[in-house]
Amino acid sequence: MPKKPDSDFHKQQDDSRWEMLSHLIVFQLKLIMDGLRDAALIPVSISAGLAGFFFRREDPWLWYREVLNWGRATDHWIDLFDAHKDEAPPNFDEMVEKTKQRLDANDTDKSGPEQ
Repeated sequence: MPKKPDSDFHKQQDDSRWEMLSHLIVFQLKLIMDGLRDAALIPVSISAGLAGFFFRREDPWLWYREVLNWGRATDHWIDLFDAHKDEAPPNFDEMVEKTKQRLDANDTDKSGPEQ
């Protein structure tokens, strides 16, 4: 007699597949945000550097450093490769997780108590 498949094992595989798909979608969103940020930083950093060079004799680095600091902060927030996952302040992954939790809670509220 053939062995009956273990439903818990199949549920784990399905959960893992959906988790992977969710991670893939979040990673694509992070790539888009990172690319848009990088595209925006090109003209902003050039402008800040040249403005500092021509107009800030006492501290030509001031505006350029501000751009670099903003770039570091957004890099930390986007956290493209999960290097800052366990650090504060909150990052994009935490925002996605909170959204998932709210959606799950909303689905549970709509379906009522489990029977």
